Amino acid sequence: MAKFFSITVAVLSLFWVGTIRAGDATDCSIYQSIDKSGDLNSNDYYNLGVFYLRGECVKEDVGKSFEYFFQAAKMRDYDAYFYSALMLDLGVGVEKNTDIANKMLDSLIKISYSDASEYVCFSSRAENKTHDLVVKHKIDCSEYEGGVNSILHELGVLESFKSQ
Repeated sequence: MAKFFSITVAVLSLFWVGTIRAGDATDCSIYQSIDKSGDLNSNDYYNLGVFYLRGECVKEDVGKSFEYFFQAAKMRDYDAYFYSALMLDLGVGVEKNTDIANKMLDSLIKISYSDASEYVCFSSRAENKTHDLVVKHKIDCSEYEGGVNSILHELGVLESFKSQ
């Protein structure tokens, strides 16, 4: 279980869209200002999700991370929407729910959010089975050949992920 969790965190880290918005990821003053404000916007929720996922400035808590990403997602933050979908698909910080994850990924692919397409291609390779969304959206996974797949292979994570 611990091995799967660390592999999952590695997958999430490799798909990370960016860093803390509006400042340096190690600047805890950003966390403190958000935490005290009370009036949170989607960037605040997203940043809190990042802080809790990485365990920076706060104790790592992937459950809280998911909650914050999901709040930002409800405010139409597409990066947070993507991470919420990933976490639901992998069962990280929240009960695994591939049906909801696939609906979310489907919505992102429809608006050409490329990380969602890349993720379903990676998922197809890792599970050695074509993901339904690859077929539905006629995604050409060959354009993602060198990216995440080669990094995961170099780290030995792809083989570990396949063996789960």
